[in-house]
Amino acid sequence: MYSVGPKYPESFRVRRNGTRFLSSSHSLSCSLSETCPGKNFAPWVLTAWRSAWKGYELVRVPFRDLRVIDADERFQLRRIFEGFLDDGQLIDGESTRALENEFSRSVKRNHCVSVANGTAALHLAMLALGIGPGHRVMTTPLSWVSTATAVLATGAELVFTDVDEHGNLSCEGIRANLDQHISAVVAVDYFGRLADLIELEEVCQDGGVFLVEDAAQAAGAVLSDRPAGSFGDVSTFSFNPMKTLAALGEAGALVFDDTSLLRTAVLARHLGLDGVEGSIFPSLNHRSDALQTRILSYRLATLSKRVARRQRTAERYTSQLSGCVQTPDMSDIRRSAFFDYTIRCDARDQLETHLLNRGIEVRVRYRRLLPDHPGIAGDQVDGLVTARRISTTSLSLPIFEGITDDQIDYVVEHLQSFFGS
Repeated sequence: MYSVGPKYPESFRVRRNGTRFLSSSHSLSCSLSETCPGKNFAPWVLTAWRSAWKGYELVRVPFRDLRVIDADERFQLRRIFEGFLDDGQLIDGESTRALENEFSRSVKRNHCVSVANGTAALHLAMLALGIGPGHRVMTTPLSWVSTATAVLATGAELVFTDVDEHGNLSCEGIRANLDQHISAVVAVDYFGRLADLIELEEVCQDGGVFLVEDAAQAAGAVLSDRPAGSFGDVSTFSFNPMKTLAALGEAGALVFDDTSLLRTAVLARHLGLDGVEGSIFPSLNHRSDALQTRILSYRLATLSKRVARRQRTAERYTSQLSGCVQTPDMSDIRRSAFFDYTIRCDARDQLETHLLNRGIEVRVRYRRLLPDHPGIAGDQVDGLVTARRISTTSLSLPIFEGITDDQIDYVVEHLQSFFGS
């Protein structure tokens, strides 16, 4: 019997046969075998959500399953934790240096600086490049808010330009607007798909501006035999539990080739301290957790297998949905790590409700573009037409390494039923 904790209004238990018993006065039960005869959904994440109008619903296919189910991985993680307890090095230290060496080699970079999270990585990348007050940084309007806040925290200004049909920065838009006194471009690998980074490198080099690859969602993706993280002047990563290379908490890193950037990045990681003269410049504490760096070193060895499982999931979705909705471009599958599998349709909001009502956790990412946030200021050099269309039509389906074929097919079945196919 599984027990689900107190994050929900009332706790409840779920039997392995799928019958749910609420521990409160809500004596609702649901037999999965009756709801979906002939389906084998184990191992499901059996959670619940409550709204004022719907009451309790069983989540049949979670958006993410972050549990560690594999017995060997659980064993290895316990060994890592025991070693962590034994040596007493809790922050930074040898395990962090080891991860930095391993990760820099894996992405074909000379240097890696491990930090507390992906936002810190992007912020330190800006500082290492000398970006600050008086500078203008061009980026996508279609990203998580940390892309913008990490830049704004340096005192620099943001300039937003439109994206291409894949949701990545448009090379044409960048090229056409570099005369806006731009100092750097931040290219986000949208939902794990690498942008046109080779062309962007050429555009930025010709324009004399820095290129920063925000690869927070793309660890494990490959473009022209170059891995995510090998493009531009600096690349940044997030390793939070949702990512393809995932810690069991928050972690991040920035990688680069130019040794002249290393001192600033390392000092900025911890209060600007150099160990001799004291604080050379003001900064915050962005040091990494040694337990997370140990876990990341272990999981780095299996990254390609984890990404391959996501890519197989994407292929299964696409093979069944391509005639129903707009699906991701699969012509170069290695180009995306499939952090998300995102479809597009004009009836996005109605489809979202349809799937949620059938116990399928879906997500709408970036309902609001970055320049539409009240706390994010920035110029818009074009109408952001493509970005706005993508933000109103995109829906992300469940995807994680352990998702089963039955779960995928259940999602497909109910998505097709929405369109009457």
